[in-house]
Amino acid sequence: MKNALKISIYLLGIFLVLSSAGLAQLGTVVTLTDPDLHLALTPLPPVGPGVNPYVFFDVQPNGIYDAADPVYFTSSGIQTRMTYLVPPHTPGSKVAFPDSDFFALWNFAIQPNFDPQIVYVPKFGTSSGYVQGDPIYLAMHSGPIGTIQTNDIRLTKEGTFLVPGTKVTDSQPDWGNQWLQAPGTWSLQYADVNGNSIYDAADRVFLHISGSPVVGLGDIHLD
Repeated sequence: MKNALKISIYLLGIFLVLSSAGLAQLGTVVTLTDPDLHLALTPLPPVGPGVNPYVFFDVQPNGIYDAADPVYFTSSGIQTRMTYLVPPHTPGSKVAFPDSDFFALWNFAIQPNFDPQIVYVPKFGTSSGYVQGDPIYLAMHSGPIGTIQTNDIRLTKEGTFLVPGTKVTDSQPDWGNQWLQAPGTWSLQYADVNGNSIYDAADRVFLHISGSPVVGLGDIHLD
């Protein structure tokens, strides 16, 4: 019964993400036809000394991060959803009034099961470096090396059905895959879409793979 419930919740998550395609682009890779290609980039403002830019909403509430809790990226008071909640609040969308999670109390605490970092699985490359197409995750346990675990979050797709913004479960094929830390050259940056020289809700956020000052081929949309 418990496994059936987990599968039902997971399939619901896939449906919500796929049915809202076009509302957000979390996890899509910048290509030659992408209108964002070559937009100027600016590093995101720091969140604060020793503060992780990722937070979660403790839905239960039970004081710990678990499968029910949505995860957000936060900067300059703006929260971007990294996981699904309810339509149209899909991965990559930004929180705004009067969204159901607008008044949510974010948990900034670093816990044994919530210490997020961006990692990748060398599926197509080797342990010596990232290759475009290697799946990227937000892993909930820090360190130089580890394995994909339950409730880690996919930032890019893995295979056909494991889409960005879904959480890993122990029954899925990418569970247990060995990951490597994101290279030090990767960064979180934004394109100042409305040209007001500050990061705000109108701007696009990218996981910037290359070292150039503009959106490049292979960069990853985070909203």
